[in-house]
Amino acid sequence: MDGLQARYNALFSSLILGVVWALWHVPLFFMEGQWRTAS
Repeated sequence: MDGLQARYNALFSSLILGVVWALWHVPLFFMEGQWRTAS
């Protein structure tokens, strides 16, 4: 985060980090056998 904030402002850095975090977690929504499918 410090590297991003050195190049961009805090708001834009947070948005970049949020998008990366979301893309990292997207595959979890498509995996079978997760807590969402438990009965």
